[in-house]
Amino acid sequence: MRVDVEIPETWSNQKRIRVWLSDNFAVRIGNIWEVRDINMVVTNVTKTCEKSKLNIMYDILKRPTTVENGTTCLNGGLLEDSSLCRCPPGFTGNQCEIPCDRNHFGHKCSKLCSKSSKECKGMLFCSTYYGCSCGAGYQGENCLQHCEEGFYGADCKQECGKCEYGERCDQYTGFCPGKCSTPYLVKPYCRQSHSYVKEAPEVLDSSFNAVNLRINLTASNIEKSSDNTMFYMVQYRDHMDTTWNDGSYQEFNLAPNNISVDGLKPGRVYYLRVILVDETLETHDPDLTKLTKAQTKCIVSKRDDYLKVTATSNTSVSLTWNEGTPLGVNECPITSYILEIEETEDGNVETQKILDIKGNSYQIESLTPGQTYAIKLKIMTTYGESEPVSNINVTTDDSIDYSIGIAGVSIQKTDAQVKIKWFESLLYKTYYIKYKLIRRLACNEDERESPLRVITTTDTTCTLSSLEPNAKYELFVTADKNENGNKNTLTFITRSKVPNTSPALVTQKVKVTNESAKIYWTNVSSSCQHMNGIFNKYTVELYDTHNEKNIFTYETKENRLELTGLRPQTPYIVKVRFVNHVGSNPNNYMEYNFTTKPTSVLQIQELTAYKTSSDVIGLRWKIPDTNVVRVLRVVLQTKVRAMTTDLSFVTNAKNEF
Repeated sequence: MRVDVEIPETWSNQKRIRVWLSDNFAVRIGNIWEVRDINMVVTNVTKTCEKSKLNIMYDILKRPTTVENGTTCLNGGLLEDSSLCRCPPGFTGNQCEIPCDRNHFGHKCSKLCSKSSKECKGMLFCSTYYGCSCGAGYQGENCLQHCEEGFYGADCKQECGKCEYGERCDQYTGFCPGKCSTPYLVKPYCRQSHSYVKEAPEVLDSSFNAVNLRINLTASNIEKSSDNTMFYMVQYRDHMDTTWNDGSYQEFNLAPNNISVDGLKPGRVYYLRVILVDETLETHDPDLTKLTKAQTKCIVSKRDDYLKVTATSNTSVSLTWNEGTPLGVNECPITSYILEIEETEDGNVETQKILDIKGNSYQIESLTPGQTYAIKLKIMTTYGESEPVSNINVTTDDSIDYSIGIAGVSIQKTDAQVKIKWFESLLYKTYYIKYKLIRRLACNEDERESPLRVITTTDTTCTLSSLEPNAKYELFVTADKNENGNKNTLTFITRSKVPNTSPALVTQKVKVTNESAKIYWTNVSSSCQHMNGIFNKYTVELYDTHNEKNIFTYETKENRLELTGLRPQTPYIVKVRFVNHVGSNPNNYMEYNFTTKPTSVLQIQELTAYKTSSDVIGLRWKIPDTNVVRVLRVVLQTKVRAMTTDLSFVTNAKNEF
């Protein structure tokens, strides 16, 4: 029950309000003025108030949990003014961010619920401005029910955050027991995203290797969370790439900041974004951050000798330029080339533009015979079309071109073959691809004069197969089937492969004993033409012939190896392979079969006299498995007088006497 009491402002005596309960369950409320009881009010009460109706006795706050200045009340707290939170039972702190343990409440968690095992269970907490509720972890009219899964706090009104693997949070504190479902949520509640900047950074200017940004880190531009932001960094990536690069950590402060992003490349387009980092070095989801776009500066250098004519006819001009020329330090990267062709006739200039040329050569066709053309080469960069970097004047022939030169010849190598391409000629329909072997690189000083091989085709491509691996070749394409040399000859080296040969055994040097074998084989120089790559080593495999098991594998750079620790009179197999920088060929190896010699002296083991009598001595011993001796001589000598008895028998029949 609620009663409003007014006390005159001019009254200076002691103020007092009494509330008491009479025997007949009547509540008496006395308004005491000047030591006189007046306006006596008596109300009959037949039962206690329900928890849900008690809040009408308190000035419960009706404000949001967050106001414009960024003050946020957590865990169900209510704002009393613009900066003060009224906390529910079980929580404390300026923002109600500190949970008490399950048996405490109040300011700084200084109040104890009870000393019994019930702790705060069944207790109702009431306070001015906040009202009445169960303690943290309980709900219901009598505050006896635990929170359902997914809820926590006073009256179980707070919803749990997103805990890893869907685990339930603590019903008293709301803490997740482990990690959050994503690293971008703030632990331990896992409800809020980490703080992030709302707007993209502003590009102030750029240089060849840096972009200068202005970052608004004021409170109005930050979506603030409960984390403690300590640092920020700028991430950047090339617009053609998907991987972000991290800048260095910068100290966070609530103010506009200017920063330079260094280490960039000239003439590139970059995306940049700002990432806030908290005291645990965790960050928000980067996709929440807006991007800004910036370009670094670059220059385009003019090159007078860049553009060259490789062939002309009466209707075409073949051009090339050195695409492989390295760019200067601050030059713009080239995305493609542009050719401008100007033709002047009767004082009129006609211009033709050929765009998006990706290679470093081009054949201009459908030209007028005997006409002079001014040709300009431009490049395309991230800043667009450049000024001409090179130019040349070319005059087409005024008669039929009988040149046998073929333009645009290029070579593309794979592991199995070499592919040749060239420009189509307007004059010739048959082409001759001529090539020859110059040197096998695995062989020292193998310069040779090989025959010239010829392939005839009407296409503008040709594939060369069955070439020797790891070998140097010369090649040219011509329209003259009788030509044996060309100034435009190209050289190339074929890809390497595993060896297709094996060493050969040097029989006269092989030496085998009862426990070892010295094996010799031919040197790599005698097989270099089939080495197919750079020689690396030999591998030697030793097999036991009885069970065909690989006993040992050896590696050596020498063309010999001594095998030790072998068993006497035992058959073995040795396999030797070449290994180059690509590997070894499992199908090519030298194989040598040998048997070690038998042991010349028998070593009797564990000799014992297992029985004796007046005229008999029984002897027993152990014979090694490798024994090849078939006859033994047993010598018996007495202490009284010397007596020698010779006995002979087959050892594999028995091992006793």
